[in-house]
Amino acid sequence: MENLLASKQASKQASKQASKQASKQYYYPGLDVLKILLATIVVLRHCGQSFFAHGSIFKIVVTNTISPVAVPTFFLISSFLFFNKHVDDNNLRKYLLRLLVLYGVWTVMYLPLILFDLPKTLTGGIQLLQRFVFDGSYFHLWYLPSLMFAILLTYILSKWINDRALLALSMLLFVLGTFVETYNFISPILNWRLYKTVFITTRNGVFFGFVFVVLGKIISAGIFRTKVSVRAFIVSVCLVVTESIFLSVFKDKNLINMTFSSLFLSFFLVSIFKDLNVKANKTTLRTIRNMSTIIFCLHPWIMRVFAYINHKLGMDGISLTIMVLTVTILCAWIIEKLSNNLVILRKLY
Repeated sequence: MENLLASKQASKQASKQASKQASKQYYYPGLDVLKILLATIVVLRHCGQSFFAHGSIFKIVVTNTISPVAVPTFFLISSFLFFNKHVDDNNLRKYLLRLLVLYGVWTVMYLPLILFDLPKTLTGGIQLLQRFVFDGSYFHLWYLPSLMFAILLTYILSKWINDRALLALSMLLFVLGTFVETYNFISPILNWRLYKTVFITTRNGVFFGFVFVVLGKIISAGIFRTKVSVRAFIVSVCLVVTESIFLSVFKDKNLINMTFSSLFLSFFLVSIFKDLNVKANKTTLRTIRNMSTIIFCLHPWIMRVFAYINHKLGMDGISLTIMVLTVTILCAWIIEKLSNNLVILRKLY
């Protein structure tokens, strides 16, 4: 009798779980729009780093204030979409393999630039391998291995600890990593020379991407069901501005990669855009979604081309940025359209 009751209870729980999964929404057009906006911001950031002087308005507003939120939000979106569906070992393997292939394809695409820059940036093959594993084969591709590791880490740990403990652990690592990466000017203790000799930076899947992947998983679980208040969003924006001003004054000419305030704003952005009602057909949204990945991965190549051309033309930073952004978007659109017939091009996104 007890076995029969236990069997019925287990059946009811399984039925509830299946019902919950069936009721989940898997298509979020608002996130497609957000992704292409974020990809554009990443392009503007890197143009700011390359084409504008330290202390310029563009660099303070775009590079130091707006752009540090972009990659954290990418982590959060990717995690939300992954954990929002049924997740098991097989789906995890497929997802990680897809990211690994994407990383490998774009590494090959940047191989000419990697080899060209090798004498100026690296001292040998070991250092190149070290960068490929821990910091990205090219400067912007670090996001892909970091996302792979953060997803894997979250998936494994979620089998052993609940979401609350997972969030606490990831936030602790994020706070520690941000102090080491961004606030290391406060004390020599935060330099972590021995760690950086091996792992180069804390801007990776453990100290950076992990917390945003955990947040994406938590949002996908439907724990935060309340609407984001306007007041909370405005406060998060104010925190981003305040922190960027502080760092722009005290961090001298170093890049700002990790900020505490990005944690809040990226969370609110995903929460808002996932429920955004976008009136566009699925074909258009698929194009936008694919283009966002291509724009993110392709733009440094376009920047290098225009930087070379600029030696003869002598354009200003604004003109260069507009041209790089325009050409990158156009190339991304062409690649996406050609991929309808040339299947091999789909490996680029």
